[in-house]
Amino acid sequence: MDALTLLHERSSMGKLTEPAPSAEQLSAIYQAALRAPDHKELRPGALSSSAGGA
Repeated sequence: MDALTLLHERSSMGKLTEPAPSAEQLSAIYQAALRAPDHKELRPGALSSSAGGA
């Protein structure tokens, strides 16, 4: 599936449920986020996550 198809067919998820991503999966997610284009140079100073019920 190409990128445009993914963008056109994406849908938002409702409330997130268990299981949460593992530490390895979170690391991969963070690495991908840091590589995303940032045309206005608005890079975050830090990335964070929370686990458990709120």
